[in-house]
Amino acid sequence: KAQATAMRPSRAEGRWAETRQHMYLVLAVVMLASDSFNPVKLVAALFNFDTDWVFYAGLCTLGYYIWACSEDLCYHCVKVFFTSILNIFLSDVEVIGLNNIVPDSPVVFCINHANQFVDAVVQISVSPRKIGFLIAQKSFDHWLIGTLAKAAGAVPVARPQDSAVKGKGQICFVTPRRVLGRNGTAFTTALRPNDKLRPVGTPEGLRVAEVVSD
Repeated sequence: KAQATAMRPSRAEGRWAETRQHMYLVLAVVMLASDSFNPVKLVAALFNFDTDWVFYAGLCTLGYYIWACSEDLCYHCVKVFFTSILNIFLSDVEVIGLNNIVPDSPVVFCINHANQFVDAVVQISVSPRKIGFLIAQKSFDHWLIGTLAKAAGAVPVARPQDSAVKGKGQICFVTPRRVLGRNGTAFTTALRPNDKLRPVGTPEGLRVAEVVSD
């Protein structure tokens, strides 16, 4: 029975990969800055065609790439934006255990939800994995929050408390398990078994077991 183990790259390998990318970028800039080493002009001179065709073809290719990868590009733009905010206001955040996140297998992040938005900002900024957040439909429908959520690939979820409506009339408790309505209540049309009834000033809703009459 063979068992394969995924090897994570070391810090030295990560720095070397980043250094190589910088070297390739500098080399490309140097080659494009000189007519003698510009690969586009060299190929155009060799095959005797106008370099404008290369420009327009490259522009179309770039536009197609942006369209095809728009979700990833938007996600990384949002990540850069949130990371900048995090570095300004929460620069003393210490992250421990990033090496425990598997690089290529499905992951579900269950985080402490102390704040509605700061949690997501911290998570998207420090996580090496791309995250698809669950967000309340009510927040998702907000023009600013919804725009950032869509760019980050968030999934809206409808919550029961977001669809709550104010009922007609007033209620009074005959017993802790029995409620009577008055002043125009409409229990038979507004409520069904297993719905929740939340009187004003109470922290939690009461589950409806049976609706007898209005």
